[in-house]
Amino acid sequence: MPLITGKNCLNMQSEGMTDKDLMKGRFSRAAGTYGDNAVVQRSAAIRLASCLSSLLPEMRRPGRCGKVLEIGCGTGIFSRMLLSSFDPEEFILNDINEKYILSLEDLLVSGRAHFFPGDAESEEFPVHPDMIVSCSVFQWFHDLPAFFSKSSSLLRDGGILAFSTFGKGNLSELEALEGRSLRYYSLKELEEMLEGNFEILFSDEYLQTLLFDDAVSVLRHLKSTGVTGIRKEFWTRGRLSDFSRRYGEQFSTEEGKLTLTYHPEIMVCRKRSH
Repeated sequence: MPLITGKNCLNMQSEGMTDKDLMKGRFSRAAGTYGDNAVVQRSAAIRLASCLSSLLPEMRRPGRCGKVLEIGCGTGIFSRMLLSSFDPEEFILNDINEKYILSLEDLLVSGRAHFFPGDAESEEFPVHPDMIVSCSVFQWFHDLPAFFSKSSSLLRDGGILAFSTFGKGNLSELEALEGRSLRYYSLKELEEMLEGNFEILFSDEYLQTLLFDDAVSVLRHLKSTGVTGIRKEFWTRGRLSDFSRRYGEQFSTEEGKLTLTYHPEIMVCRKRSH
């Protein structure tokens, strides 16, 4: 991969609105490299799938899991994990990027899985699922409380909303150096958004730190996962050199590696009966 310069480098916006067209384009370009580089997202998917299997053993039996809607399925990392544990009657795979259908052909061939492209915040889904799931997506949403209300309206009574997202400590090195980040929520804030319509069955958070040889490797990792932010911005070589120097000064281990910290959050909720 070439040195990241110009408009392909780290771009983040100060707790503003996600530029979804820009985000869509960058995830599209990372489709071929995402699977090998999204180690934290894969780890969160494994934890979420394991949590669902433990909490909902009755839904793992044949014929007991009805319709499942996955928001932001991407290349299908979590989708395949879910299908290995559950046997849904119908599986609706949603993503804002219609090109991801090319990565999901093995899931769609059965005829029970269907791809529904579009922005989940604005799309009207033609189903009332028994379960809505999402992995490493909600940090990009404009109005998460509104989407939680929408999920409650979509779900059948007693339906499950299960997701992973990222908390306030996510990519803290980048925020410290550049002063820009997405809008992240604490577990408490997420619980407060959900409590009116959902019973919280499980919530957890943890930090996962990756190590890199240099700052350019950090940026290459972010580019390979599509997580290169939400604002167009030009980086000169001088600015990149300064960023590398400051990164090494502030976030270097004793062994000379640079840290990059992720803050996954996992929640499983059940819709209250009204």
